[in-house]
Amino acid sequence: METSTESARKSLQLRIVRSAAPYEVVFLKSKFPASQDDLAPLNGFVSRLVAAACLGHKLHLEVFAQLIPLAQVEQMPRMTDHAREWQPIMGLGIWPDREPPTPLTKGDFLKLLPGQRPRTAKYKLCRISASEKAREQAWTSLLGTGAILLVLAADDSAAFLKKTKDALLPPIRDESFRHSSFYVPLVECKSFDSARPEQLESWFCGASLYVRESTEDGGLLIASREPLRPILESLGARLTDGSHAEWQVPC
Repeated sequence: METSTESARKSLQLRIVRSAAPYEVVFLKSKFPASQDDLAPLNGFVSRLVAAACLGHKLHLEVFAQLIPLAQVEQMPRMTDHAREWQPIMGLGIWPDREPPTPLTKGDFLKLLPGQRPRTAKYKLCRISASEKAREQAWTSLLGTGAILLVLAADDSAAFLKKTKDALLPPIRDESFRHSSFYVPLVECKSFDSARPEQLESWFCGASLYVRESTEDGGLLIASREPLRPILESLGARLTDGSHAEWQVPC
């Protein structure tokens, strides 16, 4: 995990990612799976971030586990062992800045070079549908695997997932992808490079905070519809000077 030590005090380094207003984006570089030394500060930071974002707002936390990263680090048993408490429901993640998903074809395999793997056709996620306490247990248990996606929204689960379905389903033409239990947006750092404000509003469906472990980027992606400065400053963070300014958040 990207940290710095200043005056014997360790801090997390959050890189600012350029984004169209009103969304503000930062990125914390991290390895997956996270080391034991990194897990405690990572969990502490995300817990404090979520609490600070909720302060003064009535927000609902949605917790998702991305199954491909979870399988890659051989941590699927964590999900299956807690299935009764967490009540996972399978759905699909959709990349709104990419082409709609399509099934693998014979041509996909014929194009592969030796050692190459075929493209991912379905990006499966599990939504933790149990109680608030169980959702918190799930994400704190799985954080650091590269699998966690957290969303804070003013809408309740049904309303938020209806919005994401209405936004993400229409471009999908293949019938095998059109009958999922839910659809949620997946973004990475480069998704924000040329995204217009109205696109971001459509992608995030009113989400106030979006926190995703991004194996594509190698770290934790944080997108906020609310200004990040007061949230991060409430955690004791400070913005460094210079052309490559970043937030330093005390562990």
